[in-house]
Parts: sequence; structure tokens; C-alpha cells
Amino acid sequence: MGKNNEYLEISKQIVANIGGMDNIQGTAHCATRLRIVLKDNDLADIEKLEDIDKVKGAFIAGNQLQLILGAGTVNDVYEVFAEYTNTQNMSLGDLKEESAKRQNPLQAVIKALSDVFIGIMPALLAAALLMGITSVLGGLEVVKTHDTLYAINRLVSLASTGIFAILPMAVCYSAVKKIWWESGSWYGSRSNHVRQFSCQCLPGCTGNR
Repeated sequence: MGKNNEYLEISKQIVANIGGMDNIQGTAHCATRLRIVLKDNDLADIEKLEDIDKVKGAFIAGNQLQLILGAGTVNDVYEVFAEYTNTQNMSLGDLKEESAKRQNPLQAVIKALSDVFIGIMPALLAAALLMGITSVLGGLEVVKTHDTLYAINRLVSLASTGIFAILPMAVCYSAVKKIWWESGSWYGSRSNHVRQFSCQCLPGCTGNR
């Protein structure tokens, strides 16, 4: 059996165990998983899907049915599956938008909050790590008695704590940017307004007086 025929058979088995063609809203794929947005997730038979050849696992997350196929294989299966189900030309971003439409209010709020903090999380983690390191180093006698080491440690400590000092501005910037980006209005003077509004969240900012 040729590869295309093999993947076509896999596609047919997938469709048969997710409620048929009419239950598919969209498809896309990431590095290892075939992602499918269904109108009714209850129609998906997870156990039977996991028994299909090439499928290493199946689960529903974020209102998406996700089938683990592995790197490389997922691209080939998706190409045949998308053509078979007539769901080509849909990006992963488009799929996420479709799945977001099916979220209940609580899920939407949780996702919005997580999206806001995802952008600034690396800086927060780095700052917290540096605060811990400088705190430990600051207690060492060799650092206390060596002016250069003490100055460097103090400078790093001030930089790391400074991240948390501007945390309100960072959160506000990330939140407003997300709102305007999703509305398609993130350009020109709007981006300047975001920065100005974010600065007003800083304690002692002249914009608050």
C-alpha cells in the first residue's frame, strides 16, 4: 500500500470515529499533533482513535481534538486528511480562533489572563532567579569584603527587583496590546496610546498627577 493510500485509510478511520465529516469545523497541525476542532467533542471515540495505525495518543484539550502522530508523519497525514475532509488552507492560528469561539465565559477569562502573562513570564522568572542568586551571594563573606564583587552583586540585585517595580506597567502593556492586536487595530498612534496608558500605571508617574 502506497503512503498516500495508507494515510487516506487513516483519515477515513479518524473521520469515522469523530462523528463524521459534518462534525468537523477545522483542522491544522503543529510539530507532532493533528489538531481538529469538532462541533461536538462527545462524538469523538478516544479509545478507537488511539487504536488507529500511526496514532500514538489522542486527547481533547483547549476544545481541540489532538492526535499525536509524531514529527514528519503528522505533516503527511495532515495533507491527506485536510484534502479528504476539504479543510485545507487553515492555519494553526485559524484553528485556535475556531476553538476559542466554543469556550465558555470562565474558560475565556482564564485564557485571556494566561495570554497576558505568557509574554512577560520569562522576564519575571529571570528576575526571580536573579533575586534568589544575589540574595545567597550577598550573604557570603567573600562578597561582603570584596568591593567589586559587592558592587556587581548589588547592581544585579537592583536590576532584578526593578522588574517587579514596573510589573503593573508590563501587565497593562501586555493586556492592552493583546486586546488591540486581536481587534486588528495595533498600528500607528494606537501603539503609542498603549505605551502612554501603561506608563500611567507606574507609581509616581507624572501621568497620574
